[in-house]
Amino acid sequence: MANLASLPHISVGGAVSTATHGSGDHNGNLACAVRSIDLMLSTGEIVSFDRSHPHFDGVVVGLGALGVGLSLHTEPTFDVAQTVHIGLPLQVGLEHFDAIMGSAYSVSWFTRWCDGLVDQVWTKAVVQPVSVRDRLSVGLDLSDLGAAPAGVPVHPVSGADSQACNEQLGVPGPWHERLPHFGLPHTPDSGDELQAELFVDRAVVVDAVRSLAAVGSFIAPALLVSEVRTIAADRLWLSPAFERDVVGFHFTWRSDWALVRLALAAVETALAPSELLPRWAKVTGLAAADVRGRFPGFERFLGLLDVYDPERVFPNPFFDRLVTGSTSRV
Repeated sequence: MANLASLPHISVGGAVSTATHGSGDHNGNLACAVRSIDLMLSTGEIVSFDRSHPHFDGVVVGLGALGVGLSLHTEPTFDVAQTVHIGLPLQVGLEHFDAIMGSAYSVSWFTRWCDGLVDQVWTKAVVQPVSVRDRLSVGLDLSDLGAAPAGVPVHPVSGADSQACNEQLGVPGPWHERLPHFGLPHTPDSGDELQAELFVDRAVVVDAVRSLAAVGSFIAPALLVSEVRTIAADRLWLSPAFERDVVGFHFTWRSDWALVRLALAAVETALAPSELLPRWAKVTGLAAADVRGRFPGFERFLGLLDVYDPERVFPNPFFDRLVTGSTSRV
């Protein structure tokens, strides 16, 4: 695949249906790899879509509300080297944001938002070029910006076992063992946790980062770690990157909803001026109507259900709550 998410422990169908993503200035979310899709309707009829079909961009990210069978675009195999730098000053990171995020095929920041630092910068560089997907480093040395190269493997969460992570220290390896942060045989998390993710237009990332840093000390007690990634624009109706490049702010929270809901409210308030979009199927304090109202293609998507599943056989409880607004925690 051209890209993978941070965790390898996911299904293709689930990743596509929720617009799951990795990172990289030139990498769209994982649903962008879909080249055709077959819907088995409740009548048993199969309807096929390819990228030329006018409804293709609407049915790919379907939130499980449409039947699915996928054909994916793949790449010739390629090798990636992963390196980590420690302690990048946050202000320096903002000043050089575009250069840092464009310095490798995939780049992620990890931070706790409370000490003026990007704790870790993970860069994943292609070392064996791959067709038109090859993205070369711009030659940026993060050491010149005040970040130190990690001398030993690290885990994004402070104190967690780095053995759960894929190999670092610039050792090349196959794409599926470097693009995810974590190895398939290992438990990827640090225990029970809650997760949330919010997206903003890339054009306002500086203001968004400063707003999060301003509430960092307040959210710190609930936070294990936060990851910052870039996702390229696409044309998929229910994608948070629909027709715009976005930055995703992911939050791995402690498993304490009473604590997390206060911290999450602070985060969502801080990002509100940036017209945030929440990630499908992760926790949010936004009302269901507000969530769906932020996706320009949502009403058009409901129209597709009227065409392809008028009896509403396939929608699931999560999707039903989005439509009916029966709970605020979607």
